[in-house]
Amino acid sequence: MKSQTTKDLEQCALNTFRKLGTFLCLEVGINIKQEAFPIWYERALKYKSKDVIIPEPKKVQREITEIVDLLSWEKNKNIWRCYEIKSSVADFNSGHHITFVGHFNYYIMPKEIYEKVQNKIPDYVGVYVPDGRWLVNIKKAKKQEPLVDDELLQYSLMKSLYRDVGKYRKLLNKNKIIF
Repeated sequence: MKSQTTKDLEQCALNTFRKLGTFLCLEVGINIKQEAFPIWYERALKYKSKDVIIPEPKKVQREITEIVDLLSWEKNKNIWRCYEIKSSVADFNSGHHITFVGHFNYYIMPKEIYEKVQNKIPDYVGVYVPDGRWLVNIKKAKKQEPLVDDELLQYSLMKSLYRDVGKYRKLLNKNKIIF
């Protein structure tokens, strides 16, 4: 369940970054191929008792789904921006994956959180903080080469936008609104 702070930060981000020619979507899943342990091994480690020793298998190529809290694509310039929303210091330190795969990568967080964690933020990552209904940039991001190709990012964005359309259609049908 999302905290109210997270919901507020998401709304500020949508207010700030929504513009003509830019596509935005919250919670975009990107299937990235990488070397990892087989799923059965990860599950076995998770549920094993303390006394059981499980031999470590070889790593295999598999798809891991990374989730970007907010992904934007500026079509005319072909610029991808990834935003990770952090609502608390505990959230920042939680170890949840940080999916910074775009040209520019940012954290969105309350200013008081930024002041506590600013030394842990990589040099190339920018930061936005809320100011009323909007976000302001207090640390500029440095341009990077995207870690995944354009086609995968476009597919992931479209897949997530299609998911959102389905949610809204279901909500409209539930409220008997026809469009």
